This record gives sequence, C-alpha cells and structure tokens, in this order.
Amino acid sequence: MTEGEVSLTQEFSRLYSPEDLKEGITQLQLVANDMERDALAKRFGLLALGQLSADVTLIKEPDPAQPIIMSAQIRGTVVQECVVSLVPISSDINERIDCAFAPNDGAKSNKLEIDIEPDGEDPPEPIIDGHFDVGGLIAEHLGLCIEAFPRAEGAEFNASSMPPGKDDAEENPFSILKKLHER
Repeated sequence: MTEGEVSLTQEFSRLYSPEDLKEGITQLQLVANDMERDALAKRFGLLALGQLSADVTLIKEPDPAQPIIMSAQIRGTVVQECVVSLVPISSDINERIDCAFAPNDGAKSNKLEIDIEPDGEDPPEPIIDGHFDVGGLIAEHLGLCIEAFPRAEGAEFNASSMPPGKDDAEENPFSILKKLHER
C-alpha cells in the first residue's frame, strides 16, 4: 500500500474516521464473517479460522491533535497443521492489544532515519486520508499470535523414520569436487 492510499481489499477491513466518533469512549464489537475468515485463513496459512471477534474500545479526546486510543480484546479459534505429524491442531487465541491512531505527518514520513526505542511505546498507527483501519490492525495482531511451528501434543520428530536414501557424504558438493580433483 502506498502512502496516502487506504486499502479497501483488506480481509477484515473496518474503516473509521475520527469525525465518525463522538468525544469520549466508543465501544465496538467486530466479528469476522465467513468470507473474511476464509481469506484470513488463506493469508496466514491456516487450515481454518473458526471464529474471530474483537471487543474494541476507542477513546477520542476533545483536542483533535490528540491521538485516538484503542484497546481491544481479540478472540479467535485457529486450525493449523502439526509440523511433525500433519494432523490438524485447534487452538484458541485470546489477546489484548493497546495502540493509538494519529494523523499521518507527511514531513516525518519522509525522514530517512527512524529512531526506535526497543522498550519504548510503539508509534501511533497512521490515519490516512482521514480514515484508520481497526479491523486491519486486529488481523495483523491475530497473525502475530498464531504459533509459527505448531506441534500436536506428544508429536516428536523421529529421524529414523525417514526413508533410506543415499549417504549424505556421497551427495556432498565437496565430495564431488574431491572426485574431480582425483582424476
């Protein structure tokens, strides 16, 4: 997505404008439909995404220069393939995220260097063309919560179960070079 462009093709896009929110607290309940869950499952390499919802709280201050504060409780059920046994594994995700949305400052975005403090707060998510995507951020955080290498309970890799093949030394590129050198 290029700067200044709002993506409407996100799998779980829920665009809001600061002008749409009243001052104070706004509560939202976001729930992914079947098509959105299927698209997110494909995006994250899941067998299925059984459920995805988020209870979202947005806080808008009276001063428009202040960022919009968001906290959300993400709940989902993912089905992945075990990396050892290839059996389907279902797991629940229940994560809380906190972030802020602020107008995209064009002058700051053109800087070549960005100072990041590892223990500091994350910078606010940008409000681009007057909109911010709560659902897109929920989907990103869902992806971060998914186990990268899921393993079924009790599943262990057994190297002796590998089919017999040629000796690795025979296939070693250096052994092939050695044979050429011996000629």
